[in-house]
Amino acid sequence: MCEVDWHNPPRRLLVLWLTGEVEFETSDGDIRRLAAGSVVMAEDTTGKGHISRHPPEGQLVEKRIREALAAFAVGGSG
Repeated sequence: MCEVDWHNPPRRLLVLWLTGEVEFETSDGDIRRLAAGSVVMAEDTTGKGHISRHPPEGQLVEKRIREALAAFAVGGSG
């Protein structure tokens, strides 16, 4: 797996994994593996943050959920 060392999101983000999988390690040692279709609220904007790991082939992630939902709510298709 490829690893991204300790980091924080730039702001609170609702993140949806469209393909692949991801594994997170939090600063308290908790490790969680998420498959495609999983949604996470990334809100560790301060402190040590988290480590993320993903397969070498990568993953497709949508971070702009708010904008997508707003477009859908007014009748758009995304």
